[in-house]
Amino acid sequence: MDTFVDSSWYFMRFADAHNVTAPFAPSAAEAFLPVDIYVGGVEHAILRLLYARFLSKFIPTTTLWPSGGGPRNNGEPFQKPPSQGMVHGKKYSDPDSGRFLKPEEVDLTDSARPRIAKTGEPPTISWEKMSKSKHNGVDPTICIQKYSADATRAHILFQAPVTEVLEWDESRIIGIQRWLSRIWRLVAAAQPPHNPTTPLCTLTAESHLWTLTHRTISSATIALTSSFSLNTLISSLMHLTNELSAAPPSATNPALLYHATSALLRMLAPVAPAVAEECWERLHAETGGKGKGGVGCVLDEASPVADAALERGQRGGPADLRRAGGPAVSIRGQIGVRDAQPLVALSADGGDGGQEEEMRVGWWRGRRGSARGWKT
Repeated sequence: MDTFVDSSWYFMRFADAHNVTAPFAPSAAEAFLPVDIYVGGVEHAILRLLYARFLSKFIPTTTLWPSGGGPRNNGEPFQKPPSQGMVHGKKYSDPDSGRFLKPEEVDLTDSARPRIAKTGEPPTISWEKMSKSKHNGVDPTICIQKYSADATRAHILFQAPVTEVLEWDESRIIGIQRWLSRIWRLVAAAQPPHNPTTPLCTLTAESHLWTLTHRTISSATIALTSSFSLNTLISSLMHLTNELSAAPPSATNPALLYHATSALLRMLAPVAPAVAEECWERLHAETGGKGKGGVGCVLDEASPVADAALERGQRGGPADLRRAGGPAVSIRGQIGVRDAQPLVALSADGGDGGQEEEMRVGWWRGRRGSARGWKT
């Protein structure tokens, strides 16, 4: 029997791996099946997934998995089976004989103009699936030794969407290294605020950083839970890093800088766990670091959650209006108030908030008479 058939129900066994009397108990199947995500290539789609789906449809007709995951699932083995693309390597071949050239047979002194070492002629270059016979594979252990596991992993995820072909180009990994180094320098400037009640936003520029941070959190959540567009996740983290690095620490609220950097490191952790952990410990060095009385590991921290106001398409500071100026007001999809002046940090007892609220109410009433909702 084909090995794909033999292994077509192993994920069900994982639900009750220590059961010695049955493949798995019905209670375990009901608790853990179907599998949330199954990542496999095209070979899996036409072989293992074919047999897995057959068995998964059959087993609910027995007593092992009576519900089959419920009427909405109807015995499907996997809720989301994204098929990842292949990693292609650069293949060199002799233009006359078509023979695949080994790495030592190609002169890469000028990487833009490779030559056949023996003849000096330019080889035929193409991108193909990595294989030993074509001499276009990459040893991951060597790459990790040269660049680190975090940089190698982030480079792979960043180069192409998870479902597309990835053309391995080692020369581009330097960009990932520079980004991780920039995060390390950013952490040095961000420290936990001594006063936890410090307002996050007091200036319009800080409102921009706050909004960007929470939009990045929102896109990261989507990338990690539904779209699996990990390349855009890294792109978003790079953009947030650049914006935070460009903001002068002397002119940025320390509470906001810490809030944004903390969120950045927690989003970075699944991609570059070692760098994120080192940065996390450095960020909290003044509060005792890791261990008893200090902060825990970054991977044990809760994932950041985007502010609900941004989910509704609003703009502005935190949802807690006592800590910062409120979001903009939108009429029929058009922004009416953009807080061009410095935001007012409202106090808990109202304080300056009463006058600010009067101004906003007055603005609102002044535009209700227009047919389009705007004062013209």
